[in-house]
Amino acid sequence: MEPILKENHMKIIGRKEGDSYVFYEDHRKIYTITSKIKKGLIKVTLANQLNYTVLEVFQLQSWKNYFRKHKYDFAIYSDEQKIAELTYTKTGYEVEHFGTYKRFENGLDQEQPCIYVKQKDKVEATYLLDEDIVIELNQLHDHALHICCAYLFYHYLK
Repeated sequence: MEPILKENHMKIIGRKEGDSYVFYEDHRKIYTITSKIKKGLIKVTLANQLNYTVLEVFQLQSWKNYFRKHKYDFAIYSDEQKIAELTYTKTGYEVEHFGTYKRFENGLDQEQPCIYVKQKDKVEATYLLDEDIVIELNQLHDHALHICCAYLFYHYLK
């Protein structure tokens, strides 16, 4: 598969710092992610460099979770408004965001395991989940959503 980094691209790197993950673009801190498990359910908070909450992700409690090990569903909120839902289907995970669907597929990028994010069979992003979280986007929008999804795959959806 061809590399996705072209003229309209963004590369974001997330590193563990203390109890949270800090995400950088061109060595500038842009977001911080923290997560908690409360009553057995996962909650992830994405804040910008001013500590303003940009997105919150909540694990959905479902009877399906009892039959699917490590296959969870999540709702993603911005300013208390639901903007997306990450769900597990028979073909893998997908996120529905304002009427568009993005699929997550396992793959290899230069011999490294990765996750390709596709919308209508076009690769929109690549997540490299090694020591650091590396997100390569071929568009300049939805980066906060991709950071949350990459973090969920890195920590909870292996």
